[in-house]
Amino acid sequence: MSRRSRALRVAVLGAGTVGAEVVMALLERAAELTSADGAPLTLAGIAVRDVDRARRRGLSPDLLTDEPAHLVAAADTDVIVELMGGDEPARTLIAAALGAGKAVVTANKHVIAHHGSELEALARRTGASLRFEAAVGGGIPILGPIATELAANRISAVRGIVNGTTNSILSAMSDDGREYADALADAQAAGYAEADPSGDVEGLDAVNKIVILARLAFGVWLDPADVPHVPSEAPVPADPGSPASPPPTSPWRGRAAG
Repeated sequence: MSRRSRALRVAVLGAGTVGAEVVMALLERAAELTSADGAPLTLAGIAVRDVDRARRRGLSPDLLTDEPAHLVAAADTDVIVELMGGDEPARTLIAAALGAGKAVVTANKHVIAHHGSELEALARRTGASLRFEAAVGGGIPILGPIATELAANRISAVRGIVNGTTNSILSAMSDDGREYADALADAQAAGYAEADPSGDVEGLDAVNKIVILARLAFGVWLDPADVPHVPSEAPVPADPGSPASPPPTSPWRGRAAG
């Protein structure tokens, strides 16, 4: 296979905990990240909320901007890596990139779970690639194998622990007899839980991951609102079919315990 002569220019939107590591990988290990067809990767720009703060953290001023839409629209960017998180403006930026035929890589489980059907259809219309392996169990990995290596299998169920924060909290409560508030404080001190842990402990993170897993495993986009979930501090009935636990509303009998 012939090697591409032109480098793929990558724009990274967001330079927080995850984004900063991606930026450093592109700057320091670009040769190891060569694409399948041999095209080298070049960091074209980094969109951040606070350019001065990013500059003080050591990021090159020549790469920084606080206008992510400009990076998406730039004629010389080929790949958009969205690591901003949240719903907007991430959804609009991803849609704009796909609409322009640019490949998108994202770890944004919220956007994929809530707008995945729309973005998937847009990607198909323009022929752009939409990749979101990092949105669910990126370190395992799980989404890629379901979509490729396991494609010939008929999957009947998916079960597992998908949220590290609640895994830590519930394990401490179950194994060590810790109170919920103390277990949460310990998880925050250890770096497992965010300062605002609501997305994790209320089960919303797990819901998003369930929706994405269901799409890959069963070929359907679920409505996140239809996935039952139980906050970590709430008692979880032993029988998922008991009156205290609403029955699942889709063929995928999933339930998210935050």
